Amino acid sequence: MFSATLFITVIDLVELAAWYWFLSRAASVLSDRIQRPAFRRRLEQVTGAAFFGFAANHLLVDRSWSSPIPPCQRPAGECGEASPPATSAREATSLASTSAPR
Repeated sequence: MFSATLFITVIDLVELAAWYWFLSRAASVLSDRIQRPAFRRRLEQVTGAAFFGFAANHLLVDRSWSSPIPPCQRPAGECGEASPPATSAREATSLASTSAPR
């Protein structure tokens, strides 16, 4: 068990060393190109386009998840909810007089 763990650790260390060597080599090769004004302008254009893309996505995305739950389409009383609240005093008195037990 210990030898298998040690073997996997060695493989991981070799992979990490190769990855960091590749990154440092790529950075040294590309350092002259990255410092050019043309590269910086292009990078700003790409990041600006990405920013506008995210903004457009934010504005145009389907927002149906934030809308209220649609009301029940069955007749009142069959959906299990109470009757809707009155919107005016006149409606409140008419509802009270019609729904009072007799």
